[in-house]
Amino acid sequence: MVECKDVSYIYTDGTVALSHMDFSTANGQVIGVVGSNGAGKSTLFKCLTGIIKPTTGHLTYGHQPIKYDKKSLQDLRKKVNIVLQGVEKQIFLPIVKDDIAFGPRNLRMSSDIVERKTLEAIKITALESCKDKLIHNLSYGQKKRVAIAGVLALNPEIIIFDEPEAGLDPYMKQQMVLLIKALSESGKTIIMASHNMDFIYETCDYVYLLKKGNPIADGTPKDILGDYELMVTADMEMPWILKVCHQLNIPPVDSEENLFKMVKGQN
Repeated sequence: MVECKDVSYIYTDGTVALSHMDFSTANGQVIGVVGSNGAGKSTLFKCLTGIIKPTTGHLTYGHQPIKYDKKSLQDLRKKVNIVLQGVEKQIFLPIVKDDIAFGPRNLRMSSDIVERKTLEAIKITALESCKDKLIHNLSYGQKKRVAIAGVLALNPEIIIFDEPEAGLDPYMKQQMVLLIKALSESGKTIIMASHNMDFIYETCDYVYLLKKGNPIADGTPKDILGDYELMVTADMEMPWILKVCHQLNIPPVDSEENLFKMVKGQN
């Protein structure tokens, strides 16, 4: 479990990027961090992965304080890793299977372990048909899966996704939902940021809402994303299904099927 207590981060120019943030993965298996641009999502993720050290506050992993020496940070990133929005920044080698194996090899794992972890990651991300292909010949969605597989090959306990569905077509977005749910069911803790509230509502167990570096609310997706005044305050849009519920003045529902049942029952 990774946890923040009263964490703030102030840049050298005085910009407060994150202010008095409390955060814990104990609240769910898939956790959303949402807010408009400049809300502090990326800064939080940098803190969670040890890329930056909070100006104030405390960060722990497994109830132990995070340390910032080289070995401690290497150990942390074996357990907490991130899939970036710009997948090109996370691809290092031209062939799919070689790129996925890059992380384990860089950690000097034995060739047998590297092979096993690489094949497992390829299977989970459904890249079997692409494993020997050149990455630059793949679609954007396939490249994103390669980046995810590269992280999975390191077998972290917590995976952070920055805009996992960005740039994907509707079919690939749904495949991403299924992949995230499968990873969660396998025991991984998922933390993710997205501007797509429909995606967040469909995948997350718990949500943190930020505005201009300040945490303003946290709770279940229904409670947070379904609160019209709160979402307006955060300069965010409600998921479409909750927006319809709000406009019809009916309780929030979690699926189209339940929405139709609710509306039909009122008629």
